[in-house]
Amino acid sequence: MFFMKKVFIFDDDKEMLRLYSSALMLSGHEVVTSPDGTDAEQKLLAQDARPDVILLDVMMPKADGFEVLERIKSNESLRAIPVVILTNLESLKDAQADLDRARSMGAAEVVIKSQTDPKDVVAIIEALSTTQK
Repeated sequence: MFFMKKVFIFDDDKEMLRLYSSALMLSGHEVVTSPDGTDAEQKLLAQDARPDVILLDVMMPKADGFEVLERIKSNESLRAIPVVILTNLESLKDAQADLDRARSMGAAEVVIKSQTDPKDVVAIIEALSTTQK
């Protein structure tokens, strides 16, 4: 059964933020965005209502996605939130390394941005569930 989800999108690419935000909002989801890792962490900790899913870019200024993922998974109040890692590396070898590292750190999914349509990202988010509410 479908229900609206609160999705945090952390990505420094303004175009990707716009594309993902638009696709999610058109699908009825609430969206909070952040352009860098430090701001992302502050928003996560400051929010009264935790997100249902986090979209987290690997390459961001101030704190990269892996640093943020590590802090999320080590925080008792945040660790159950599914995190979808976003990567856009040109080399398949680098993308595979990101995929392996993200999964070993507890990411629910890994999305290669250049190979995934925003509608597909919406479907991934809708398929994820969390015990947080």
